[in-house]
Amino acid sequence: MTSFEVSSGVGSDTGGSTDRGVKYTRSAMDVSVRVIRTTDELDPIRGVWANWCKNPEADVDLFLLSAEADSKVIRPHVIVVFRNGTPDCMLVGRLDTGFQKMKVGYATVFRPHIRRLVFLSGGYLGNQTQENSALVVTEICKSLKSGEADCAELRQVPLESSLFMEARTRPGFFLRQHFRTEYVHRYLELPDSFEDYLQALPRKQRHEARRHARLLGKDFPQGTHIHCYRNEQEIGQLAEDVKKVHATSYQGNLGVGYSDSEGTRARLRAAARKDVLRGCVLYVSKEPVAYFIGFKFQETLFGQVLGFNPQFQKYSPGLQILLHAIEESCEPAAGVNVVDLGWGDRYYKQAVCNRSSMQSPVQVFAPTWKGLRLNVEKSMVAWFDTRLKRWLALAGITDYIRKLWQLFAVRKSHIKA
Repeated sequence: MTSFEVSSGVGSDTGGSTDRGVKYTRSAMDVSVRVIRTTDELDPIRGVWANWCKNPEADVDLFLLSAEADSKVIRPHVIVVFRNGTPDCMLVGRLDTGFQKMKVGYATVFRPHIRRLVFLSGGYLGNQTQENSALVVTEICKSLKSGEADCAELRQVPLESSLFMEARTRPGFFLRQHFRTEYVHRYLELPDSFEDYLQALPRKQRHEARRHARLLGKDFPQGTHIHCYRNEQEIGQLAEDVKKVHATSYQGNLGVGYSDSEGTRARLRAAARKDVLRGCVLYVSKEPVAYFIGFKFQETLFGQVLGFNPQFQKYSPGLQILLHAIEESCEPAAGVNVVDLGWGDRYYKQAVCNRSSMQSPVQVFAPTWKGLRLNVEKSMVAWFDTRLKRWLALAGITDYIRKLWQLFAVRKSHIKA
């Protein structure tokens, strides 16, 4: 048995890895790690990247487009593990700079300006073994130690994964995150037909969905309809209508959800060119009142953003537009088996989804004074946020507090108007 080698940077090699007293071995196999820091160096691995990728957040084309359109992005930072010269796994990330909001609920507590390595949700591709996870986390620590960034963030890592365990335990005590916020990731495994899906819902939910649709049609006899956007030529209209609805929503006044920028529109155009865009807008009397945008990637529809005008809340327009997207996905020609609504435990996700898992972002910090301060601030905020949510849940007032906060945001938008 021979110990495998860890190469750091582009084409540079070091000796066998004995990090933290653990020596990894692999029979007759040359193992190296390479960090890709320029777009030109991505070309040799584009094919394997595309074959491995199952999440649009880490799609190579959308990744490069988003990086080009976002002024905060400095460059790629893609860690690739090679075995016998062949890519075995990769962790897709980037180096960016800007303000990081540390929040308790919706309230921002700290807002430091940092350089950050960001590794994308769904960006751990290929052979995700314990050994490979140890290698990529070790490489992250090396990049931080060399001064490339103040911290690294691995977004929405499954709690049961080897990457989560390594990122939580491999960095030194003062460099790892000691408190974190866990999130429910909800998704829907589709049955054979939309009617089967409706029948599987609780009777009350099924009745309410149909009642709201009938009530909307009754109160607005002049016309309601849903338009589905797929083509690149329609992106301008889609973006304008979504922007109009988002401005009225609580998400818009909290600065979350849809962001109307040239980068967002470029990403939507790219998704349309790749034939993965699934945008739906509900119109009442020709005015947009709710929207859902998703990306259909392989056999999964990934929800990106959803919102509605709160003036129409009694009709549950957000739920109606989401059910429409699910109904479309149930059609055999759609080629969709799963609707993934991402992390977060909103009521509408609980209502429509039938599967869930637990995820958490994980941060690793640079061995500097600024890195230590960021770790303290992040840990404090995560600790308080987690316990506040737990106290609210035990008191049974989580939904009540959330609705009050949303009502405040909506009233704030009316005052601005």
